[in-house]
Formats: sequence, structure tokens, C-alpha cells
Amino acid sequence: MSHIIPYIFILCDTKTDPMMETLNYFQKQMSQAVSDPVFITFSPGNAFIDAVNAIDHRIGSDTTVVMFNNRGFTASIDGKTLYWAEKNVRLVNILVDHPFYYTDMLLMAPPNMKLGLVDRHFVSLMNKWLPSIGKNAFFLPHGGVDLGLSRVPFSKRPVDVLYIGSRYSDDVFYPPLEHLPGNGSEFYEFAADMYFDDDYIEEDGIVERYLEVASIEATIPQKI
Repeated sequence: MSHIIPYIFILCDTKTDPMMETLNYFQKQMSQAVSDPVFITFSPGNAFIDAVNAIDHRIGSDTTVVMFNNRGFTASIDGKTLYWAEKNVRLVNILVDHPFYYTDMLLMAPPNMKLGLVDRHFVSLMNKWLPSIGKNAFFLPHGGVDLGLSRVPFSKRPVDVLYIGSRYSDDVFYPPLEHLPGNGSEFYEFAADMYFDDDYIEEDGIVERYLEVASIEATIPQKI
């Protein structure tokens, strides 16, 4: 009789996305804390599905599956829309990006999924706007490496770089927001001004403040 696999770590395919090498390093470091871990690499196509199918008989409710950034989250095998939910595994999904990048996937999450977030504010944000998921969210402290470099005080830095998100495309800097005046142009100007006034303000705080000032009612999906 085959034993149930206690821990499965889903690695990222660094051939298609070299940037994921760091996440794989995290996974392998974490796996050292458990016994007999099994690794499966998530990649486009059938290879991932075939790998999961090969050990299907050894996956059960006593299995803990650890993944980063939803890699392998929506696995569909033998017609099952969400394989991990069907198998009733203990699912741990660690996001190193803002959770609202993955709203559609998170709304599909099985009720027992644990959501690891690398920012305390993200945890409170999930509890505030998506409480059904936020109740299982937890803050995952992560340490960095001190490079031993001297830090220039903010007041003495000759150049300030303001980063407020990725470019939407090569041609459009800001995605249009059809439910806001001017397709969101007024909001983006408002957001930039608030960031210049307070570079520690969280994005949801800007959204809430803008809606209040503009006297606009918005649903949770629109806020996200």
C-alpha cells in the first residue's frame, strides 16, 4: 500500500520564466524543515498534469501542498475544476505580490486554503475587502540580506524615484477605469499627488480617500 505524501512543493518553470528562480530557492529552503518532500514543477502544457496524475493515489487530506503566486493553483485533472479542493488537501498559497493581482483566482479558493502574504497590511486589506478569504490569510515574515552598504538619508538623496505599479502596456501607462470620471484620469492625478505628499500611504487608502472626496459609491470589485 502506497503511503500518502505529506508535503508537495510546486516549483516554477524557470525555463519559461527565469525570474521565478528566487521562488524556487525559497521553496527548497522551506522543504528542509519537513521529511520526504515531493517536488513538482508547474509548466504550461500537460507535463504538470501528468506529474500530478502519476501520484494521484498518494495525495489525500493529510497532504500539504505549498505553492507560490498561485502556480499550479487551478490544476484541472479528469474534469475536476479545482483538483486540490477535490482532494481536500491542506493548501498553502504564498503570494509575494499584491493579492489583488490575483483576485479572480482567490475567489475560487477552497475554504481551507491558507494564504501567506509578505506585508502585514495585505492581511488587514484581505480581511477588510475579501473577508471570506482574509480569515485564512497570515503574515509571513521574511528576512533579507544586509549588503553592508551605507544608506543615504532620505533628505540627502539627490534623486527620488516614485514607483506606483507596472506599466499597463507599451502604449498605455494607466488602464482605463470606466466607472470613474474621465476613465480614471482624475483618480490617477489624485493618487500621484497623495503619494508625493505621503510616500508611505497604502493604495487602498488612496482609493477610499478619492471616493470620499469625489462622492462616488463603488463596489468592492470596482475598488479592487
